[in-house]
Amino acid sequence: MPYKIQIHTPREIALFRFDGPVTVKEAKQAFLDYVAMPDFDPDFIMLSDARAVTQVDAGFTQILTNLFGLSRPLSKFSSGALSVVMVSDDTVFGSARMLEQALDYISKIKLRICVTEAAAMQMCGQSGQSFDALWQETYVP
Repeated sequence: MPYKIQIHTPREIALFRFDGPVTVKEAKQAFLDYVAMPDFDPDFIMLSDARAVTQVDAGFTQILTNLFGLSRPLSKFSSGALSVVMVSDDTVFGSARMLEQALDYISKIKLRICVTEAAAMQMCGQSGQSFDALWQETYVP
């Protein structure tokens, strides 16, 4: 599986981890899986670690078309919804940038791209933390 999701209710954050090659179909499914989770809250910050992504099979038209198909789940998010994506590769950065532009056009989610973990943690209100430490925290609803 190229993605995993964890929701941390006390921290009001949802963590996504993407590994290896990722397609638009898989990214779309990750989003659908997230909004279907019992602890889903549209006000939680979404923090995605895409540093281990090796390839992204996506073009702007494909991203935009798939987002139009997500209009119902996207409508659950308020204007303050924040999604932060950590990247370490120029190709993944470019794909995330296309997603950012498409989300700005079709939704209220504000996607922000970070190339350092420290910047991502600060943007998410988790300064002093690491993604791995957050991922390993035990939370039982």
